[in-house]
Formats: sequence, C-alpha cells, structure tokens
Amino acid sequence: MDKAITEFDFEKLYPGYTLVSLQAYSFSECRLLEKVVLPDTLEEIPDYAFHYCVKLTEVSLPSSLLKICDDAFYEC
Repeated sequence: MDKAITEFDFEKLYPGYTLVSLQAYSFSECRLLEKVVLPDTLEEIPDYAFHYCVKLTEVSLPSSLLKICDDAFYEC
C-alpha cells in the first residue's frame, strides 16, 4: 500500500470486485490516511489492518461487517 495516500475508497478504485476481508497490516503505517470507505461486501477487519494510521478520522463501515478484531485500529 502506498504510505502517502490520504483517502481510500475501495469501490471507486476497484469497481465490480468483491472484498470479504482485509489482510492484517493492509494499511499499516499509512500515517497520512484520513478517510477509508470500505465495500458493502466486507465481513472482517483483521488485527493491525489500520495499525498506526495516526490521522485516520473517518471510516465507513458496511452493514455486512461481522467482525472487527481487537487490534484492527491499534495505535490510531
């Protein structure tokens, strides 16, 4: 992941793709990331997916989300 991104909208970047789960450390240390829009198909956010995203202030969580692991937003 590009550590300099400030916004990530999965459906705008990957139209037509289905995402059920992120990988651990997917956005780890994206220190400039402020906003994330997750897809309607997402079911799980794993540990450390957004580790140390210190500027993250807005996350759009879909209704399909079943699990947010304890350390998904560690050090945010």
